[in-house]
Amino acid sequence: MMTVPPSIRLFLAFVLLALSASGAVAQEAIADSLAIDPVAADASAQADEAVPAEAPAEEGGNAGFLSILPALIAIGAALAFRQVVVALFLGVFVGAWLAAPDLSSGFAAALFTSVDTYILGALADSDHAAIIIFTLLIGGMVGIVQKNGGTRAIVNTVTRWARSAGRGQLATALLGTAVFFDDYANTLIVGGTMRPITDTLRISREKLAYIVDSTAAPVASLAFVTTWIGYEVGLIGTAV
Repeated sequence: MMTVPPSIRLFLAFVLLALSASGAVAQEAIADSLAIDPVAADASAQADEAVPAEAPAEEGGNAGFLSILPALIAIGAALAFRQVVVALFLGVFVGAWLAAPDLSSGFAAALFTSVDTYILGALADSDHAAIIIFTLLIGGMVGIVQKNGGTRAIVNTVTRWARSAGRGQLATALLGTAVFFDDYANTLIVGGTMRPITDTLRISREKLAYIVDSTAAPVASLAFVTTWIGYEVGLIGTAV
């Protein structure tokens, strides 16, 4: 059976805790809303009308130079733990904490806000959901090809010609140009296929990532039959 890393299990535990707590908070808010005093509500409405529209109440605190902490923590955690999901969650959590009006009391609330507002809100977006499903399907296809020996056959074929680091990089760029219909598919297919070849030719993973990324979105944005074409035509139509 597949073993789940401890960091992933800790992350899932945090998510379940936040979901249960956010549900309790929502229930309390609904109960409180049913017991609103009409006089207090009228006074609150008059107070809202007295506030000028040009000067709305400021939400969240001013983090200043601390605003770069979420990105730094996400990158540092990814390098330290080798768990991208956990690192991204830590970055979102720190960002939600810094956005709280009071940093001293907003630490616990940031955990709930990270899940029920930012993470679930992003997953509920139709474009984001489509990207996640498409990536999972492409990743599954690549995994099936690898299990059936397709990747090994490609490695044996390419290594007959690419016997040096320079030819290996050229082969990676050519394959990246051939897979032009989508940038996400390009990254998954080319990266997973060429990684054994570049490892054999002693090409660094950083160089492989650079070549794959350089032939993913740029090629997809220039080709005519890609998943980008609808978006690009929409931009051109708006500009014209």
